[in-house]
Amino acid sequence: MRRTRLVLLLCKTCIAFTAPAFAQTDPQDIIDELRQSALAELDSQSLGAGYAAMVSFAVSPDISAATFYPDSGSDVQDARLKAYRLPYRYTFNREREGGHVFVEGLLAYQTLDAGFAIDTNESVASDWRTWGGSVSLGYETPLSERLSLFAAVTAGFARLENRAHYDGLIAETYLRLAFEGIVFDWFADANIVGGSISAEYQRPWRGFDLEIRGGFTDHYISSTDASSPTLEFSANVLAFDVDFSAVHPTSLKLGNTPLAAVFLAGNTTFLGEHRNALDFNSFYEIGAAIEADVSARNWKIKKLRLGLKLIYGAHVDGWSMVLGHSF
Repeated sequence: MRRTRLVLLLCKTCIAFTAPAFAQTDPQDIIDELRQSALAELDSQSLGAGYAAMVSFAVSPDISAATFYPDSGSDVQDARLKAYRLPYRYTFNREREGGHVFVEGLLAYQTLDAGFAIDTNESVASDWRTWGGSVSLGYETPLSERLSLFAAVTAGFARLENRAHYDGLIAETYLRLAFEGIVFDWFADANIVGGSISAEYQRPWRGFDLEIRGGFTDHYISSTDASSPTLEFSANVLAFDVDFSAVHPTSLKLGNTPLAAVFLAGNTTFLGEHRNALDFNSFYEIGAAIEADVSARNWKIKKLRLGLKLIYGAHVDGWSMVLGHSF
């Protein structure tokens, strides 16, 4: 989105310069000039990094359902990022002592909506859609009774699409034709490969069950098919995540199901050269949840968790739903 904003700011200058001459100039010449200006501004490496960040963010398994409101500046109106993720992990021979092999599948869907003010009564409303999935194969190594180390490799696929709505005579007549297929109204498919390493620490403390998890994820994302050669990209996206939870039993029950109170906190930080590709490079989460102990029901799932977290950080805020389970 950062690169899109730069293109539109450049086109503001073009429009301001050419507006008095619209009536005397061949419309196709204006469209060609705007398109060439956009192509000159669209650096494939920077553009690719922004799209790669969206893909990498979409396949992160750490958030189940979240809404972000990036502060992208006065030129971007009502920016909103929604991310939905459905992860599932299976651990082989869980009852056996020592290390364990695990496999994790993930389905993800993400939307990014934003409006761009071009001139008085002239604007473009755009939405990006990303969906895909990934499979990770990993190994869990217990380092002590309370500390475990996880390492995994990941492969996946994602599809990105963009659609735009133009409001105003100039936007509809000139910008739509100039930007179609290069800035807006395009698609791209991408492959995802990468790896992660993380640690998990658990211990009881004064009636609480504490758990902290943290780790690094590195994804290499490259386009395999795109509606235009200018949309082909490849980039590395590196992120650090840390999550903390404290669970305390309560006297409350839902039927015969014991309930516990959960305090939640966490941080996600994007690292590397293109860490600001989404207009924010870090955010914090804090919230609470209710956890139901369903182990007496002889289900494979032992605990269910439902709650809400607030998201805040430099240039972003929002909220996320906590929809968790454990075996």
